[in-house]
Amino acid sequence: MADDNSHLTALTTTYSNQQSTLQTLISARQKLESQFSENEAVRREFDILDKENEGGERGIYKMVGPVLVKQDKTEAVEAVRGRLGWIGGEMKRVEREIADKEAESEKMKMEIYQLQSRLQQQQGPQAQVQES
Repeated sequence: MADDNSHLTALTTTYSNQQSTLQTLISARQKLESQFSENEAVRREFDILDKENEGGERGIYKMVGPVLVKQDKTEAVEAVRGRLGWIGGEMKRVEREIADKEAESEKMKMEIYQLQSRLQQQQGPQAQVQES
């Protein structure tokens, strides 16, 4: 029974650590989703700029330190497209990690429940013996 108690303690500690890791992964996914949305908005702005910029008067600028520097449109579009691709790949990777951690956590939770039930069943007969 002492072994079961120490095993239960180890399992609950591991489960708690996994839940912490899972929360970190979920936060990372939310950050990536936010970055993806921001870059998608920039891509849509580039599309609008194409339609409105027939006279060629408007340009694309990027911040380099405290200075705005004019940037080639093709270079800017490719940079945004590259970021969207990278962020999309990272989101898929994090989603897989989340799914794996959730599956591991569920398996561990079931193991904890089974061990707790076994410990309660073992304690039940001992409590009856002590009462008589």
